[in-house]
Amino acid sequence: MKARLALLLLSWLIVAAAWSQTGPTGIALVDSREECAALQGSWKPNQDGWQAACEVPWQREECLRLGAAWTEIAKSGIGGRCVARLSELATAQQCLDHGGNWSPRGARAPECSFDAPKAAPLRAARAADAGKRCDSQQDCTYGCVYDGPPVADGADVLGRCRATNKASGCFSLVESGRLAGSICLK
Repeated sequence: MKARLALLLLSWLIVAAAWSQTGPTGIALVDSREECAALQGSWKPNQDGWQAACEVPWQREECLRLGAAWTEIAKSGIGGRCVARLSELATAQQCLDHGGNWSPRGARAPECSFDAPKAAPLRAARAADAGKRCDSQQDCTYGCVYDGPPVADGADVLGRCRATNKASGCFSLVESGRLAGSICLK
């Protein structure tokens, strides 16, 4: 399944690369670190951690004419910083190289996404005061609950401290020595 998906993605990338390279004339697109070096540029990591950019030593006019991004920097020898545009193929390859998924963002422009790490299931922690008699929630690590025969809310009862922090099931809560109501958690 993964091999078929990779083959489908690769064929889509080839078509997308061909399409992206046929943009307006005069736009400089960089496909690789080597191509950046050929332009006398520097391959630099971008702020998002996975995508690099090609910073080239072009003057402002040439930078803008070639479709690159210009940022004014007063202390720079040329007055700013020029970052050449990467082709979609180069961006997709960087995404895949860093473990991302290159996929369409809606109907128009593709994007790189990373699977969120799965959270480890919470382990129930056992309370040192488990089973101890109690009058109120603050008497226990994980709360004071009533587990006797059914009684009306507000009735005088004595509770026991909950054994774990596992919050599922139904509990009758004890507060100030009285049944304070019940709660059910999934």
